[in-house]
Amino acid sequence: APLSFFDTTPTGRVLNRFSKDIETMDTAIPEELNFWITLVHQIGGMYVVIAIAALPVFPICLLAGLLFHVISGAYGNALRTLRRLENVARSPAVALMGQTVGGLRSIRPAGILAATAARHAALTDNMMRAVDAFRVVQLWAAIVVGCIAA
Repeated sequence: APLSFFDTTPTGRVLNRFSKDIETMDTAIPEELNFWITLVHQIGGMYVVIAIAALPVFPICLLAGLLFHVISGAYGNALRTLRRLENVARSPAVALMGQTVGGLRSIRPAGILAATAARHAALTDNMMRAVDAFRVVQLWAAIVVGCIAA
């Protein structure tokens, strides 16, 4: 990026972008890959066992798999939207944190520490709403998948 990008973009926003990318590369991608590989093997093994043990039930399992695929599409769309909302809500909170740390020497003498803390709490609450909605969608998917599997 050109140097003017760093001059015009708040430090918190730049830090937020880099820290989120690093977190995703370090934690989320390996976890998701491990989950995906495990899930594919479990489902594949389940279909093989059902095809061998109970061939008449196999078409019902294929129908359940198709239903799962359709529902996972809706889940993926909701998940992407909620992640986008979380990132949009996270940026102002991280930017304010960076500005607060950078300007702490002037915030204390000016007597606006309580107002800054209240603003940070409001931004954090807004960010957590998106995180909570993300968790609700995860629980919804777990319940739906459990019902399909039952």
